[in-house]
Amino acid sequence: EKASSKKNALTYLINQLKKNKSINLYEQDIYRDYLHISDCISGIKLIIDKGLDNQTYNLGSGVSCNFNDLIKWCKKEIKSKSKISLIETPKFHQIVQDNKFVGMNIQKIKK
Repeated sequence: EKASSKKNALTYLINQLKKNKSINLYEQDIYRDYLHISDCISGIKLIIDKGLDNQTYNLGSGVSCNFNDLIKWCKKEIKSKSKISLIETPKFHQIVQDNKFVGMNIQKIKK
């Protein structure tokens, strides 16, 4: 319940939606690869059982998701009355998040 708006934006915004509070989203399209905790646990178990020693394995779904679309979907599913406003993306975030898709190469774990 104490999610940080800067460190855990997704959880923070979903909590705001649950409280029917208005939220602001950046105009810039940002894509992320989200993974459900049960899939993460399954991936870790797979690495423990079948992974090679001294290797790095990336876990991910391999599918990019538009952050704003995800928030809008959550609002609909929660039946939130929150108002969602698009605001200009600050210059700092435009630079930092220039690579719209943040994902991991998961080819090694697929093998």
